[in-house]
Amino acid sequence: MSDESALAPLRKTSESLQQIKQSLTPFLNLLDKYHNQEQDSKAKAKANANANANAKTNEFDKQQIVEAESAVALAMGTLRYMAHRLKGEERGKKNNDPLRMELDRMRKTLVQVKALAKKTEEKESIGGKDISASKRKVAGGDSNTATAKGGARKEKRRKK
Repeated sequence: MSDESALAPLRKTSESLQQIKQSLTPFLNLLDKYHNQEQDSKAKAKANANANANAKTNEFDKQQIVEAESAVALAMGTLRYMAHRLKGEERGKKNNDPLRMELDRMRKTLVQVKALAKKTEEKESIGGKDISASKRKVAGGDSNTATAKGGARKEKRRKK
């Protein structure tokens, strides 16, 4: 019969594919809704002459769409890499390989989009006077840490 150690890489590959499918499904659903909404809004605009020509709602944020598209592109590149590895090809192993460079660029793009989304979220929360805990720490700490530090400083002054 077959040896368990020989089947281990195949099981790992199967688990990886399931994980990719599970993590990619929300992005695919978002993109599907986004692109179908665009087609639906065009059909509604044609049917209703008085309708606004730009009937597309702002339900979807551009950053969400870009993040979803870059995540899908990264997953597709990863699947291409896995296919080459399963075929026994050496493609993607070297640093200067085009597939490897493409995957690196997609990862970098995804990180940049997430960082931009985080900055935008922080700006919106500051504009609405909702400063997050991380901003409070940067801005001078929350009240508990500020009094603790100030109390420690006062004690040092008293000892001198």
